[in-house]
Amino acid sequence: MTAVEILIDRAGPLLRAAVIGDQLDHLHLDRSDRPSLQGAIYLGRIQRIVPSIAGAFVDLGADGRGFLAAADLRPTPEPGARLGARISGGQTVLVQVKSDPAAGKAAALTMDLTLPGRFLGLQPLGSGVKVSRRLPRDRSDRLRQRLAGLVPGEGWCARAAADQAPDHSLLGESAGLMKRWQELSARAAESAAPTRLAAGPDAAVRTLLDHGGGQIAAIRIESDPDAAAIERWCQSTAPELSGKIVGHRGRPGLFELRGLDEELQSLTRRRVTLPGGGGLAIDRTEALTVVDVNGGDRCSPLQVNLEAAREIPRQLRLRNLAGIVVVDFVSMSRRGDGARLLAALGAAAAADPVRTEIHGLSRLGLVEITRARRGVPVADLLAEPKEAPP
Repeated sequence: MTAVEILIDRAGPLLRAAVIGDQLDHLHLDRSDRPSLQGAIYLGRIQRIVPSIAGAFVDLGADGRGFLAAADLRPTPEPGARLGARISGGQTVLVQVKSDPAAGKAAALTMDLTLPGRFLGLQPLGSGVKVSRRLPRDRSDRLRQRLAGLVPGEGWCARAAADQAPDHSLLGESAGLMKRWQELSARAAESAAPTRLAAGPDAAVRTLLDHGGGQIAAIRIESDPDAAAIERWCQSTAPELSGKIVGHRGRPGLFELRGLDEELQSLTRRRVTLPGGGGLAIDRTEALTVVDVNGGDRCSPLQVNLEAAREIPRQLRLRNLAGIVVVDFVSMSRRGDGARLLAALGAAAAADPVRTEIHGLSRLGLVEITRARRGVPVADLLAEPKEAPP
């Protein structure tokens, strides 16, 4: 595995964290003027039950309200059970934000809380030990057996990086997550609803959670306060990463030095050029994202499609596009080309820490991809806030 660098800086209201291998591989952004609620944990109060949409609105206090779907209640209601028999107006509930408010919709909530780590996640209301689907079956089974005799209790989710982590790292992280849950439970018992009990991880910490279990050459940080905050996080959560932190001062800044400022702006553009002369046209709609693959003058259909298959998952990651994605590949006629295309697409999608699924190739040459929603699309974060009408 090639070692990567993590770059963390600030540009105006943006906190930016990038993972650099041979190219820009992953990107996380936060805006201080539009802070994300994702991952935050609240002691909320049921505001209104809406049986017609199978859920309830929950008062989150100063951060507005969220929507708790019946499927996200814990314990899960029995099929056909009346929603009002499970929850009632004014009831206090412990919830976590699954996704930020978007397009006029309230933040999506769940009672199935997850406390994330680099190798493990703790779901206090969960059972058993779940293992990342990225691992082959034999390695997955071995890791599950290993964790069953290593970590206490149930409700554990193991990332793929846990497979290579030493026992002491898994033990230390599991103990830290258990301690965090105990502290959170105590805070909830002492608090009055509605109130926020814990903020979600910011862009820098999300990057370390997603990639801190792999090979890291350096964590380069431009801001002294950010460097101090990351140092504290590493000391409490991942001590072996502390020695990787490198400060950066002066000009050019980190992102400018690596040519990332221009690359970030390219993520707001519709067209992407492929190495062989072909290209992608990426269009977002309210219902889905459509990607049209255009062939180059010198490319065979298979060649341009394989280049597109390697680039499309990267663009989805960097742009943070989620939901349904429909890709219109260049038509191919040779037997076996479709299988090669899907294999290349699946291999490229495997690098995404967000669950991404490939749903086959249709007769029309269309491929459907679904990507779990996590945070706000990058184009929306880079856009300046709209002024309210006078």
